[in-house]
Amino acid sequence: MTKNCIICKKDNNLKFIDNYKFEVESDLDFFGNLKIYECKDCKIYFANPLPEPEKLNSFYSDIYRAPGRPHNHEYNMGEENLEDDRFLNYLSYLTTFIDFNKINNIFDFGAGIGDLGYLIKKNFQHINLHCCENDKFSLEILKRRGYQNYSSLEKINKKFDLIISLHTIEHLTSLDPVFELKTKLVSGGYFFFEVPNCPFDKSFINRPYDSPHIIFFTKESWHNISKLLELNLVDLTYASYSLDEAFKAMSESKDRFKYWKKDRLTFRDKLRKIIPPFILKLRRKIIQFNKKKNFNRSKNFINNNENSWCIRGILKNEN
Repeated sequence: MTKNCIICKKDNNLKFIDNYKFEVESDLDFFGNLKIYECKDCKIYFANPLPEPEKLNSFYSDIYRAPGRPHNHEYNMGEENLEDDRFLNYLSYLTTFIDFNKINNIFDFGAGIGDLGYLIKKNFQHINLHCCENDKFSLEILKRRGYQNYSSLEKINKKFDLIISLHTIEHLTSLDPVFELKTKLVSGGYFFFEVPNCPFDKSFINRPYDSPHIIFFTKESWHNISKLLELNLVDLTYASYSLDEAFKAMSESKDRFKYWKKDRLTFRDKLRKIIPPFILKLRRKIIQFNKKKNFNRSKNFINNNENSWCIRGILKNEN
């Protein structure tokens, strides 16, 4: 077990915060018994002991988006998902700081099915999309959307004008891949990230679960990380809906998925297999319409509120 801070590497400023909480109970088999520590200097939190790399790779390749899991619903979404206020707000935020007419190559780190990169390309068709994704449930969709997928960061032999990391870094066991990504930026290139906002010393201590996140960030931790990366911090802000709203959704999700087992579909998942696709598509449109009518998520995504669910920022390589 290591208790050294993943940023400053010191071990004399660490504080035990809480035991790790799982959304899906069977994930314990992949992650093991974890505890959460804080580095009081860096204001970053992390889980220890770190999961075994082989088990973690197996989890993200074969389990994370498997049928019946919390994140599998993404694969039932169509092109209308890109019209969601959340993705439109990402585009609005990025174009505030970045001239996409000067962006040619984008790398999406932890792309999943590549929604954001694909949305950018739909608006700026000259852009080329690249990623490094080993989730077998995503590969077909990424290929159809025009992504060039690399098997590992070490296989990449080019540099990029923009690197996207959307809710990926919190899944890492160290920040080494982030430092590797920095070397893939052209001079003048940008690094855009969004991660959960995790003030354990405040309301975040009441979160319903932690899994499968390993690193937990605060605004202060990103100030420290940007200095170590030697990247200029163009913007750093809070975003998304409130932590209270996030915790409500997390609690509902935990109630639904906590007893998930591999190869055992829930009644809802079995029902999806027999309902005609056009019915599911119509249902999604109705849900999205009601969300826009009853809850302006786009407005909440741009509120700079410390009780927000996310931290997002843009770093620039000035070298």
